[in-house]
Amino acid sequence: GAVMDEFFNLPAAEAERPQFLIATVGAVATDGVTLIFAGESAPSTKKYKGNAALTLKAGDRVKLSYDSGTYLIDYVIGVPKSG
Repeated sequence: GAVMDEFFNLPAAEAERPQFLIATVGAVATDGVTLIFAGESAPSTKKYKGNAALTLKAGDRVKLSYDSGTYLIDYVIGVPKSG
């Protein structure tokens, strides 16, 4: 938690930040979800938003895109649904 949160709050050139990340959903709340980033054991204190059509649950692996100073949740990664 703390180490990663500090990392994401450091001023850095846009190009230095990963444009895409994979994370695991920690908890889902009405104002966003907490995320567990790679190498972390505890979820973020910050809540993240993303694609409003998503249905997320704790433990989901999600792809994030960096945009305007934060990461947004694009989609859940898993086995695609069949027709």
